[in-house]
Amino acid sequence: MTLIAGIRCSGGLIMTADTEEVLGDALKTRGEKLHYIYDPTSSWKVVLAGAGDLDYILMVRDFIEDKLKASKGNDADIIEAIRDSVHEIWRDYARFEPGANVQLKLLIGSWSNDGALRFTVVSGAAVRTGRQIEAMGIGDATFLGMADRFLPRGFLLPYTVGDTEALRVFMIYAAQAAKQVPGVGGMTRVITLDLHGNLKYEKSFKVIEVQRFFGNFHDNISQIFSGFIGDQKNPEETVKIMGRKLIKDIRALRKKLAEIEANPALL
Repeated sequence: MTLIAGIRCSGGLIMTADTEEVLGDALKTRGEKLHYIYDPTSSWKVVLAGAGDLDYILMVRDFIEDKLKASKGNDADIIEAIRDSVHEIWRDYARFEPGANVQLKLLIGSWSNDGALRFTVVSGAAVRTGRQIEAMGIGDATFLGMADRFLPRGFLLPYTVGDTEALRVFMIYAAQAAKQVPGVGGMTRVITLDLHGNLKYEKSFKVIEVQRFFGNFHDNISQIFSGFIGDQKNPEETVKIMGRKLIKDIRALRKKLAEIEANPALL
């Protein structure tokens, strides 16, 4: 029960996940669902996001890491390591579980030594190339619905059109909406793997500020349904009031995000 999602844009791969885990039927705890795999002696990088049975997610991660560290780390090696690891999991372990009801869904972003950037999707025993936009877990319908509504798809392009930073903000916004679904919660994590293999983590303070902005924005919109703010007989004035407030809030958000990015003490 979780949300993992990714967008391939002109600036690279953006991935997000929540941090809520449910143990048994009720106990909620915190768990990281984005896992970074690399070799300090090489250039390849892999970011793995998992939904399903945690032990099997971590086992696949370990298998992929071992196989990649023994390879050249080229794009073909990464794909082979993923396929072989998933096959090994199901052949030697998962099928022996009582009821054989292992849940394994992975979104894997990779940058190889030969400069290939890609998403790979694992669903059960199936392994395929990822699309422009991917989402898995209990919050996937909410995320994909918002992506269809707000994001332009690049026709004949291998990526989603849009500014990379704006798409990061969208990821936070869509993940915030998905948290209305029971089982999705905790802190939102966002990672970008760029075209040169560089990794960027979005700071928690930034995520909180973006969530606060959209929370306030939705509060303003909700007033439309409970009665226009301002003069109900003069909707033009209402729009002006809301417009001025929105401009003010956007400027305040930009200023706050710049301060957060410039302060190394804020993580």
